[in-house]
Amino acid sequence: EILFTEEGKVKLIQLEKAVFTHSLIEECMILANRTVAKFFAKKNLPFIYRIHEEPDRKKLEELKKILIKLIKDEKIKKILLKEELNSRDLFEIIEGVKGKREELIVIKSILRAMKQAKYSVENKGHYGLKLNFYTHFTSPIRRLADLTIHNLLNFVLKNKMNKYPDEEELRDIAERASEAERIAQKAEWDIVDMKILEHLKERIGERGVGLVTNIRSDGFFAYVPEFYFEGFVSKDSL
Repeated sequence: EILFTEEGKVKLIQLEKAVFTHSLIEECMILANRTVAKFFAKKNLPFIYRIHEEPDRKKLEELKKILIKLIKDEKIKKILLKEELNSRDLFEIIEGVKGKREELIVIKSILRAMKQAKYSVENKGHYGLKLNFYTHFTSPIRRLADLTIHNLLNFVLKNKMNKYPDEEELRDIAERASEAERIAQKAEWDIVDMKILEHLKERIGERGVGLVTNIRSDGFFAYVPEFYFEGFVSKDSL
């Protein structure tokens, strides 16, 4: 999270603190989403699922190479030496780096290796949550998919099946919802990066601690834990 001064300048960049009550609400939301997804699957009706497909094996292999360089913890290194990583392994890796300076870059590296979650009429399960049935039902104020699913529930529970859309209509909604989500997510990430860069612009010339995350022939990538930011350092600038 980014905290601002009264003048609108960046005052502090910090990781949002995990709060038990947030986790509790999150668990209740996941349970609601699972229950609704199972309800429609049992009825064998066209539906919009929230899916997260398994990552490509090649990307997982690349991830292992990056994490072996980044993480010094012996317990995590044993996990990384496994022939194939699963979602439980990735969860254990994230838990193992909590509070350490490499935490955010490890999480970012894992996210880059994952396929993006999306909405679909085909239920392919949710890899990240290790669930066979999942949807988004709990935030109708901000998601097209949620609002649609509230309507679908109403049609079923109030016996208004003549209003129930067919699979093609739901497919179109799922595709539009997925596209809108990608645009919104990119806008959010871009704004965070922009504000961090504005802050760093005023600190040019200062020295800090960096963590080298990847090396190429023309330079290297460095992650700065103080600002939760990664940038490229060209060979020519050294």
